[in-house]
Amino acid sequence: MIDPNHCTGVVEDSRDDDGTAIDNVRRGQSLLCEVDDDESIVSLVSVSIPAGTSVVTSLLSFHDTKPFNEDPTILRSLEQDGLSLSTMSPCVQSSHPHVLAAVRQNGLALQYASSNLRDDITQVMSAVSQNGLSIRYASDRLRSNTSVALIAVSNNGKALQYVSRTLRSDFNIVMAAVLNDGVALEYASTALRNVEEVVLTAVRQNRNAVRYLGHEYLGRVPLSEIMDMVKRRTCLV
Repeated sequence: MIDPNHCTGVVEDSRDDDGTAIDNVRRGQSLLCEVDDDESIVSLVSVSIPAGTSVVTSLLSFHDTKPFNEDPTILRSLEQDGLSLSTMSPCVQSSHPHVLAAVRQNGLALQYASSNLRDDITQVMSAVSQNGLSIRYASDRLRSNTSVALIAVSNNGKALQYVSRTLRSDFNIVMAAVLNDGVALEYASTALRNVEEVVLTAVRQNRNAVRYLGHEYLGRVPLSEIMDMVKRRTCLV
């Protein structure tokens, strides 16, 4: 049975008119996903909410949908269309196997996962492996994770815009990004947009990357010379 003391504050101030009640319902729903027996449910919703309030009704109604979390058709649906996670209940969006199935099918489904799972490295790694741009929806902690970022930008160079500012200054991360998509140079730090190896790699991958060359580098090396170096490197491959 759930400890009532653990629930204090989860659904408090339920009668506020400023939106607090809605937030409390959502937090209550998240906690309800973790309990199974009716006694625990009653204990949870009676901790700090007066009996008979609309919030109590909302939470108990939500619990009635919980068995759908165990419906095998839901898992199959997510395996076929990961973005259908957006229509699922908070319980499904908090379920490790269900979210994993969704992000493996479409990494962008990560945006519909619970905050806890968007901070789960297994979920995020699976998402960015399928679609690098999904790193946008990962927690701040994981957007600062070198391994996660490297997989993301290797899958889609433009994912560089969503990694932490610190990693946009990381040579290996930026090189992986411009190798995948030269115009990802736009999102690199100013310092790296002036590094010759980064610049030439980006322009060789996509000539449009010249728009994002660092001013310092362009001041040292004429654009015509840069293009000549790119051609020579291309011929050597």
